[in-house]
Parts: sequence; structure tokens; C-alpha cells
Amino acid sequence: MTPERDDVQMPFRARLRADRDRGFTLIEMLVVILLLGTLAAIAVLATTKFRKSSTTSACTTDVRSDMLALDQYKTKYSQYATSTSTLTTEKLINNLEESSAYKITYAPNGTFTDYTLTVKVPETEAGAAPGDILTKDSTQAAIKTACTG
Repeated sequence: MTPERDDVQMPFRARLRADRDRGFTLIEMLVVILLLGTLAAIAVLATTKFRKSSTTSACTTDVRSDMLALDQYKTKYSQYATSTSTLTTEKLINNLEESSAYKITYAPNGTFTDYTLTVKVPETEAGAAPGDILTKDSTQAAIKTACTG
């Protein structure tokens, strides 16, 4: 019996136990990978939800500010602007907001006593959104609905 060969002298069960204590089994590794994958999927879903929510909030804020700018213009000139370039010249708005998430279009009526804002949200899972039309009397709920798509 030499000291270098202690593992040979160990009983068979003791050697198996010693080998098992050295690392993880394949099953344990697969369970850990499965749990990490599940957590990553949940995080991606939560991030997507918050991104959509922030886009809706930004769109709603932009529509409200455009409506306020149009009302300020009407207060000053007793009619609504003839075009978006008139609003830009008056420095009421830089331009009607357009982002990758939505597009807002301004259209006055023929006598410039009323207007419509069209909010177009790009294609969704169901297909192309036609665009919701808002007027000066649109409620906050209608604005949020238009921005949601």
C-alpha cells in the first residue's frame, strides 16, 4: 500500500460519492439553464410592455401640445392656422411630431374654424392602422385611444 494510490484503496461507493461531489450533474445544469431562460423571457416581455406604454404617453403628450398650440393660434388670429408651416413660422410648434412610433397630421377645414388631427400608428400585428381622426373637441380618452393604435 503506497500513499500515492489512496483512491484505489477506497471502497467503490466512497469513490462514487467523491466523484459526484466534484461538480454538477447534467440534470442540474439543464435545470439552471431552463430557469435562466425563463427569467430572460419574462424580462423581455416586461421591457416590451413598458416601451409601448412610454410611446403611448409620448404620443398623447404631443397631441395635447399640438392642440394647445392650435388653440393659442386661434386665440391670437381668430381662426385656425392655414397649414403647419404657419404654426412653425409663429414658433408655436417646431413641426408636427413624427416618430417611428406614430405620425400626427394637421388639416384645417375650409373656413379655418375647425381642424382635424390624424394620428397614424404604424402597422400592428393585425395589419396597417388606418389612422384615428381627432378634432378640437376630442376627449383625453379619444386621444389615448388614437395613440394606442
